[in-house]
Amino acid sequence: MYIILTFGQIQPGERYRPHGPLVNKANWNQFNLLTENIQIDEIYDENVDIFNDNLTRAILDLASVCIPRTSGKPKTRKNNPWWNDECRLAKKLKKNSESKWRANKNNETLKANYVRCKTNFNNIIQNVKRNHWEEFCSSLNNKTDLKNVWSKVKAIQGINRTEIPILGKNNITDKEKADTLAKQYQSASSNDNLTPEFKLNKANNQDNIDDVISNPGPNTGELNCPIYNHRIQQCTSEQEKHISRR
Repeated sequence: MYIILTFGQIQPGERYRPHGPLVNKANWNQFNLLTENIQIDEIYDENVDIFNDNLTRAILDLASVCIPRTSGKPKTRKNNPWWNDECRLAKKLKKNSESKWRANKNNETLKANYVRCKTNFNNIIQNVKRNHWEEFCSSLNNKTDLKNVWSKVKAIQGINRTEIPILGKNNITDKEKADTLAKQYQSASSNDNLTPEFKLNKANNQDNIDDVISNPGPNTGELNCPIYNHRIQQCTSEQEKHISRR
């Protein structure tokens, strides 16, 4: 049986933030001060590799204090469907011009530039919204589902939809919802979704796969042996000793 599942796939319009340091919000003065006070005598070792690990760990520990990190969780708010690169660039220009003007509010040239960028940004937003709505309206006909129409209207207004569409089919009990999800997964993982080329390649390689499973080859006798509790404890103990030596 073949089950195809896709996790963590970014959907169009959704904004995800990778897990990592927020360099722009780091306290570099504190970081420089702390790194200068690192006690080399406490982390020194005649073994170069161990000394390198100790120094690296000390710097990373200080960085975790001075440099905040992102949560890595996806942003739940979605972009509007009409938002594009032109809007993004106009917004960036507006913010940059505003920052320069606020740093020197007595400069009339900077103020005029900010007003011009702000007006341009508003005009672009209005035009993009209008064009997107006109394109959507031109695609409507007497067979268009009203639910899709209202969903598009709410999306243009920036209203987020949090419910799962597949669970909205008159499911009441948890069992009904679970059955609905199971049917959806079964449909998504069926062979009907495979391309003809993939089906042909799968059929040609099926015999090879069965042969590998039935004849795993030499030095693989312990691969499928049961895992016992004492073996897990032994591996954990060895890992703890390795960490303590570092």
